[in-house]
Amino acid sequence: MLVTSRDIITLWVARMIITGLYFLNRVPFQHVYIHPVIQDGQGRRMSKSLGNGVDPLDIIALYGTDALRYTMAGMATETQDVRLPVKPITTPDGRTVNTSERFDGGRAFCNKLWQVATGFIFPNLEGTTPQPLNPTTLATEDRWILSRLASATAEIDRRFAAYQLNDVVSTLYDFFWGDFCDWYVELVKPRLFTRRDDGHVAPRHDDSADSARQVLALVLDHILRLCHPVLPFITEALWQELNARVPHRGIAVLTIGTPALIRTCWPVAAELPRDTAVEREIDALRDIIRTLRDLLARVNTSRAAAKTPAVGKLPRAVIRAEEKLVSALRSQQTVLERLGRCENVEIGTDVAKPPESAAQVLVGVEVFVPLAGLMDLNAERTRLTREVDELRGHIERLSGKLAHEGFVAKAPAAVVEQERTRLAELRQKLAVLERNVADLA
Repeated sequence: MLVTSRDIITLWVARMIITGLYFLNRVPFQHVYIHPVIQDGQGRRMSKSLGNGVDPLDIIALYGTDALRYTMAGMATETQDVRLPVKPITTPDGRTVNTSERFDGGRAFCNKLWQVATGFIFPNLEGTTPQPLNPTTLATEDRWILSRLASATAEIDRRFAAYQLNDVVSTLYDFFWGDFCDWYVELVKPRLFTRRDDGHVAPRHDDSADSARQVLALVLDHILRLCHPVLPFITEALWQELNARVPHRGIAVLTIGTPALIRTCWPVAAELPRDTAVEREIDALRDIIRTLRDLLARVNTSRAAAKTPAVGKLPRAVIRAEEKLVSALRSQQTVLERLGRCENVEIGTDVAKPPESAAQVLVGVEVFVPLAGLMDLNAERTRLTREVDELRGHIERLSGKLAHEGFVAKAPAAVVEQERTRLAELRQKLAVLERNVADLA
């Protein structure tokens, strides 16, 4: 494999191939990875004469080696050029060096990984003795995070095979920061702790808590393996600590961690349980929680404009869902109330919409929040009317696309069917929104 930028493809890459074929009757390499050219914020190539470049050693001293590697891997797109705005700063030893705010993202990711591991996971693994578990009997959130881990591992494998390093970094970020930190850690906290009568929080020690700790250890194990090519130093340090606390890790089969992460085998996506049904359940749960949070934010924005005190929680929410989702959502009712910041959540297939309610239509779910006494109903009516107008525009464009004979004839049948399904969903959503606007009027 040859790694180069585009400016010497004809000067050297082509000549090396021609020379290899001429003298040895074979090409000297099978793959050519063409990386983008890094420019400054003005689009100029970095050079010593212009003084617009950065010294990797300075970046390592300011941000750390792993933060540098993470940022550079995230910039390794398939475009021709990337820009790295630079600015001079004075170091503690009095030197003036160039740096860039883009390295802040790499440092933030490294800090997040270190803090979650050392501040949350490791303290909760004290005294953990993993036992073989049946993956199908795990809690919903446990099965979900393992399924998302399998999906992320497969996606990273695919991106590495195509040399799409920036997509590897974005997949790592989405899984670790999004799925794991933002959602799984929050979902699993009530199983790990209990509030005593004196108000203090104490660790729980039961089957549910033990299985949660076992899943935490396994997921961190795989996160460190997946991040190791990009963050070799911080992951190796955390791997040693994980081995010291939980040397045996796994779900159905327990394995012992190798002494060094760099010698550990790469995760195999097929060995992790995949459950698309539980992914749909948690997706619905997350969408509802986001909706409740957005509605609370809108209520407080309206109250701030009216110079009235903000509210910490919504008093009530009503969720009308498809039958296949109702039982799953009811099992997570306390999670909906805690993370959605709502005092009371009512869930059912045919629950009545409360009068003067804000409404949000999701996939297979309708969320209603009574607004009387909380905010100006005219503002909510205006928002819903605007959303109806935008949705009508989407439906009109998609209908025209499907009415075009050229598209239907030339596009793959699966794509045409997907667009027709999407159009039916949009029309159903429009009908519900129009009914909600009429109710508020």
